[in-house]
Amino acid sequence: MVLLDGVVNFKYYNRKLDFDNNLIFNKISITAGKCFGNCSEFEMKIDKNNKKMNFYGIANCKVYGEYETILESRDIHKLDSIFKWTNLSKIDSTLYYGSIDDWSITMKIQYNDNYYKTIKGTYWELPYQLKPIMWYSFKILRNKKLI
Repeated sequence: MVLLDGVVNFKYYNRKLDFDNNLIFNKISITAGKCFGNCSEFEMKIDKNNKKMNFYGIANCKVYGEYETILESRDIHKLDSIFKWTNLSKIDSTLYYGSIDDWSITMKIQYNDNYYKTIKGTYWELPYQLKPIMWYSFKILRNKKLI
C-alpha cells in the first residue's frame, strides 16, 4: 500500500504476505569469512533431519577445528519457524548483497527436499528476510561457546 500526502510517499508492506507454511528447510550452511576487523571465520552446517550441527572454526573463534553436536528440538523448531517467514522465492540469489569492508557471509539453504539457494553478501547487507536465521544460528553458536 502506498499513501501519498503530496510531498512524501509512505510505503507499507504486510509481512503476512511473506509467510509460507509449506516452506521447510532441510539444511542450512553458513560460511563466515574475513573482514577488516576481528570477525569470526568459520563454517557451520545444520541438518534438520538428524538434528546435527557441524562447526569448523578457522579464525577468531573460541573453538578451532571441527566440532559436532546434536541440536535441541526447540532450536530446530525455531529455525524452521523463522524459515517459513523468509519468502525465499523472492530473494535473488544472483545478486551479491554486500559492501567492501563488512563481514563476508555465504548462506546455502536446502529446502523442500530438492531445492537449493545460495546467498552471498556481508553481515549487514544480506536480505532482511534471512537475518533472523543468521542471528538465531549465531545465538546457537554463542550459547555453545563456539564464537
